[in-house]
Amino acid sequence: MLRRIARFVFKLIPLWSWRAFRYGVMGSLLLFGGLILGLRYWVLPNIDAYRGDLERAMTSAIGQRITIGEIRADWSGLRPQFTFGKVTVYDHAGRPALAFDRVENSLSWSTLFFLEPRFHSFEIHAPHLAVRRARDGTVSVAGIELRKSDGGGGVADWVLRQPSLTITRASVSWLDELRQAPELRLEEVSLRLENDFYRHRIGLQAIGPAGVVGALDVRADLAGGSVRDLAQWEGELYARLDYADLGAYRQWIGLPIDMAHGRGAQRMW
Repeated sequence: MLRRIARFVFKLIPLWSWRAFRYGVMGSLLLFGGLILGLRYWVLPNIDAYRGDLERAMTSAIGQRITIGEIRADWSGLRPQFTFGKVTVYDHAGRPALAFDRVENSLSWSTLFFLEPRFHSFEIHAPHLAVRRARDGTVSVAGIELRKSDGGGGVADWVLRQPSLTITRASVSWLDELRQAPELRLEEVSLRLENDFYRHRIGLQAIGPAGVVGALDVRADLAGGSVRDLAQWEGELYARLDYADLGAYRQWIGLPIDMAHGRGAQRMW
């Protein structure tokens, strides 16, 4: 029965259509194979010559200028593997805002479809991130202000479009000028972010200053689009703080009761 149906379908479709389809598939395979061979044996060995093109592509994708000090390239399975050294992201005033000693990533073939850099894996090693809240309530990350505007979310929104992001051995400093609090510094910060279109799964671990804040563990499963519309996000959040000196802790976090001294742990869903 199935053979009869297949023969009937074949008779309905002109022979030239099947030939065009077959040649189209063969041409696509040859083109893809040529692209892989060109990348592996021509582009990657001379990757430093394309550093300017990569910088412009990254700058266009995130909406902020990026410079790359050095590039090394290799091949991982069917994907090109890149290691970027001395990467600097500039704020909208042209000042250096973020600096990474080493960034490792594996290029995704979806880059060809979205026409912007997309990475199968994206790993950042030992960065430092300064977060500040000014007296007017404006929050800035590494000098880049997070405020509503007509534009997109820059680096943050571009990161949310990547399949995954891993940060290891980072340090984060938090300066809250609105509360007039001293700087809070977190060490050994590790972050794992997995994105699936509008769904974002986050895992964060960090260690606070000794005697003030202990180990911190934050996990989240959120749904949202741009960081410019965080009020529209929804999902689940879990946070655990193994130890906190509540008297010192209240400098940065408001407590429901006035407490001058005390120690405790905290869990929140």
